[in-house]
Formats: sequence, C-alpha cells, structure tokens
Amino acid sequence: MEYELKKLADTITSIHEEMFNLREREREMQELNKVTNSRMAWLSFLSLFICLSVAVRLSFTGITIHDDSGTSIWSTPSIGSTVAALQLLDSGNLILQDRFNKTLWQSFDFPTDTIVSGQIFHVGRSLIASTSPADYSDGQYTFMLTSNDGILQLQNLTYYRLSMDSKSIKNSVRPVSYLMVNGSGFNLYGDSGSEIAIKVLMASSVSDSDYRILKITNDGHLVVSRYTNNNWVTDFTTPVDSCQAPFRCGRLGLCSTDGCSCPSGFRIAPNKNSGCSLLDNSLSLPDPCGGNSENYIYVPIGTGLKYFSIDFINPVKTSVRLSTCEALCSANCSCLALFYGNLSGACYLIENQLGSLMSSSKNEEDDKLGFVKVISSSRNKDSTSISDFPVIGIVLLPASGVLLISLLAIWMSRRARNNKMKSNSKKLVDYSSPDDLEMFFIAGLPVRFNHEELVEATMNFSTPIGSGKKNCGQAPILGSENPTTSPQGQSSDSSGSTNPPRARSFYFPLQALEMHEEGRYLDLVEPRLAGRVTIDEAEKLVKVALCCLHEDPSLRPTMTNVVAMLEGTLQVGVPRLESLNFLRIYGRRFTEPSMVVTGTEVETPSGFMVSTTIENNSTSAAPDMFSYMSSQEVSGPR
Repeated sequence: MEYELKKLADTITSIHEEMFNLREREREMQELNKVTNSRMAWLSFLSLFICLSVAVRLSFTGITIHDDSGTSIWSTPSIGSTVAALQLLDSGNLILQDRFNKTLWQSFDFPTDTIVSGQIFHVGRSLIASTSPADYSDGQYTFMLTSNDGILQLQNLTYYRLSMDSKSIKNSVRPVSYLMVNGSGFNLYGDSGSEIAIKVLMASSVSDSDYRILKITNDGHLVVSRYTNNNWVTDFTTPVDSCQAPFRCGRLGLCSTDGCSCPSGFRIAPNKNSGCSLLDNSLSLPDPCGGNSENYIYVPIGTGLKYFSIDFINPVKTSVRLSTCEALCSANCSCLALFYGNLSGACYLIENQLGSLMSSSKNEEDDKLGFVKVISSSRNKDSTSISDFPVIGIVLLPASGVLLISLLAIWMSRRARNNKMKSNSKKLVDYSSPDDLEMFFIAGLPVRFNHEELVEATMNFSTPIGSGKKNCGQAPILGSENPTTSPQGQSSDSSGSTNPPRARSFYFPLQALEMHEEGRYLDLVEPRLAGRVTIDEAEKLVKVALCCLHEDPSLRPTMTNVVAMLEGTLQVGVPRLESLNFLRIYGRRFTEPSMVVTGTEVETPSGFMVSTTIENNSTSAAPDMFSYMSSQEVSGPR
C-alpha cells in the first residue's frame, strides 16, 4: 500500500510539472484564438487545469477543482472504481484509469461546443453553443445527433436538419450510431461502425497533419474547420442560407436576400440588433406567462412569410377558423404569435420567444397568415385607472354624455329650422309654449300638454282623463281605447275608417344581434340601399358595431382598431355573445311605442326621434323614413 501511495505521489508531481508546460502552450493557443475567433473543446478543458487561481486535486475518487477559498467548483462525476492514474492523450482526450488501465472517465464523453478529429460523438449527445465569442457560458443553440439525422435546435425547437444540406448524402437506411470528423471528412456512421449512413461532401485534407474540428457557433451555424499551414480554413458550414438561422434579423425582423427589414406595421427597434417593434406605441408585446391574462389583440404580419419552426412542428388544430386559432393562443400564456393555414385551416402556435421571419416559397399552398399577439398599453392604463371607480359611475357617465349630446343636437336642429317651421305652422299642431323641445317627441321622456290641449282633451275639464272619451288629436294618447283620426280631424273607431299602418316596435341593437346569430346581415340594410351593399360589407359593419357594444368596456376595440377593421388592415373581431346578452334584457323592456304628434297618428318604433313637421295628410310612417335615431335606440336605456 505504501508503494502504491508513493507511486501516486510521483504521478501527481509529474502532473504538476506538466501543468506549467501546458500553461505556456495555452498562452500560445490563446493568441491563436484571438486571430481565428475559435475555441477548441479540449483546450478549453485543459485551461481549467492551468489557471493559476484554482487548485486541481486528483484523488482516488476523481478530479476536483477548487477556487482560492478552497471551495469546490467542479469535479468529475461519481466513479465506481478507485482511480489509479490520469492520462492526457495526443488527441486531447483526458482520461482516468484504474490499476488495470481500464478507462473510468474521459473528457471526450462531455463535449462543450466542439468535436475534434478522431472524437466519437454518440447518438443522444449534444453540442451547446457559447453565448458569444467572448462569453463561453451555455447559449441557446444546440446540435443534437439522433438515430436518423443531425439536428440544429433553438431551445428545443428544430430549425434545420443536416440532411437538408445539398452536400449531405444518405448512403444507408440503417440507423445512425455515432458521428466523427477526421482528415478524410465528416461522416455519420451506422451501427456496425464501418458503414457510413450519411456522408457530408467536402475537400479532403491536403496533409495528414491537418487538424479538423466541428463546432456549433453562437449564431446557430454548424461549421467544420481545418487547421493547416498555421491558418484555419472553413471546409463546411450549414445552413448555407443565413435566413434560416432563427435570429438572423432579431425579433420579428424580416430576412431576405436583400438583407434585414421589418414587416408591414412594424419598425426597426430602437435597441441595436433587437429586431423590429410595433409602429403603434399603444401596443406592446406580452411576456410569456408574465402576468395575469389579458384581452389580447392580434396584429397581422402579412402573407408570404414564415417562421423558422413551422416546417418542423405539427399544428395544434386543423380545419378550424382563424377565430378559433386566436382563442387557442389567448388561452396559452406562452403563446406569442400564431400562423394560420389560409387553405387548410391549420393552426400553428409560436411559444416562449419570437425570432426572425423569412419569405416563404411562391407556392400558394405554403403561404400562411401570421399574427402577433399584443396588448394595448392604453387599455391597461384605463383598466387600472378605473379599477377603483364605482361601477355605477362607469355606466352613468357615458349615458349622461349621450343624453346631453342628444339634447344639444335637438336644440341646434330646431334653431336651424325655426323659420321653416313658422312658414308651415298651419300644418302643425298649435303649441303655445315657446319651448324649442316641444317640436320633438322622444320615446321614454314625459309628454307635455299645454292648457289648450288639456281643455280640448277633457272637454273643458268635464271628462276625466282616461275615461275612454274620444278626442281628436290627443285621444290616442290620453284615452284607454285605440281610435284613429280621420284626415278631417274627426275621430273614428275600428268600425269606421281604416287604421293607418302601425310600425312594429323593436330595439335595433337586439335585432342586429339576432340577425348576426342567424347570418342574415342584409336584412339590416336600409331598403333604399338594396343591391348596393354586399353581404360581406354588411357583415363587417354589424360585427364591428356589436364589438363596440360589449358590456365589458375592456372588450371593446379602440378607435384605432375600429378604423383598421373598417379599412381592412386588421382582422374584424368576433362579437362575444356572452358580453352582449344584456341587449336581450334591454330589448324586452325597450318596446314602448313613440308617437308623432300630428293630425295623422303614426306609431313609430321605440327610440326613433322624429319632428312634428310631418304633414297631416300623411297616411303612414315606417322606420326607414327617418334618417336618424336617438341615443337610446342605439345604446339602450340607462
């Protein structure tokens, strides 16, 4: 035992001396790295032993590296047998052996971002790129060897396969066992080890002394380089098309043969090399699962574009509508964008992070519609600012504003038509009150009667109101029966002259909702426009209007989005029926008829605001004869 310990001590002393020799060698290699911007895996590993700020300890259990404070910062994994020797081979492989010279551990089994000549890289192993040329910590890109191919990935998302390269030749259908690069080339071998399953064509080494390495770079390319005549020469790089690298143009940047640009609706981000940002400053990109669920908006990025992972992932759903695809993305907090198959109805979700975009093929079947999920900053601010505001205030303030605007419009209209009203005064009911508002009757507001009207209606106050006595002019309003008025001003009942047409009382927003549910959009178009409006135009207007009537204010689109939807630059939103059910309640309550106070009684749909300047010889009235409606007819009673 004493002899074995002495032998081990001699070995450690020899290793210590070798460390100083390797330090000088590392200095020379560092100078070479500065010129070539390359880092060899075995040299990186050896640098751990040469650094003067750490202590390397070899024991019976393996290798341990300590910092200046004596804290262990790295060690070999647990080894079942006792370590007897450490050996550095000419290939750069560092191995630990037992007393029978059996290899217990070797550095070639734990590569970083590089494979050197003669190193066997087995199926299931991965190379991890460094963060940057100056930062050797693990980056986002990996190269993994599978039994079928070598694949390049960004955070477990495949963006390229080795077999896609034109220089890659498949020689056998046998599964791949391992990869090796040497002076003769770069090959993937089958199970037997002698049969090449996939061969990558490249120039052979000029000299046997030439040294090759395979490396995944920090920008996601796989490169094979050869060191010859004191220089590094690149023999192979893939993908050849730089646009297939996920972050070639930064986040949401558009990569093409002309370089990097931004898709429609986006601009170059203010931060250098960060890609593109939204033109609309009120919109922002959400963080994946970064907070509570939002009411998302989907901004189109156009057709003819594709994302790097689309060709390597399966759609989450097929044969679905775009609205369904958007709902799937909204329900997934990690979803940041989606691509929708315009012909197939396939829904692809882009999760966790956004990379660059690239132009797709000219084949129409390959074109997909892309949409980026965004949130409205102004909407979030509004939601925050009113979160503590009483709900009754939220409801009443808009209603008060609508009422004031309606009254102002009535007053201005009366002033503008005052002279015309006076010239036609013989055709109007004689009002003694100078109140401008008496020329109009709005459904739901109290009706005013002057003294003369009350005298006439009650026969000089001898007949109680509501007793059923007929009276010309006001009998239909005051009486409990339902007579009509003849053009000569004499009343008659149903047995007399024929009743004038009576328009059915209805609530327009509720009718629009019902027609939307039935798909009967053209039924809402004014008859005078028949044949001049397409069903698509009517559908767009109805959907936009219903979205603006959502009971939850946060679900209503902004005016910017409304304009964009009407112009066709933004996908028309889909009304949420669960947020429109209040219209059914309003519609049932809002059915009291309005009356045009003229010599001819005409019942109009509730909510229509009409002037009393209709001539007495009018025999009928219908909703479409009026060119405007009251605020109540549009937004419901308050």
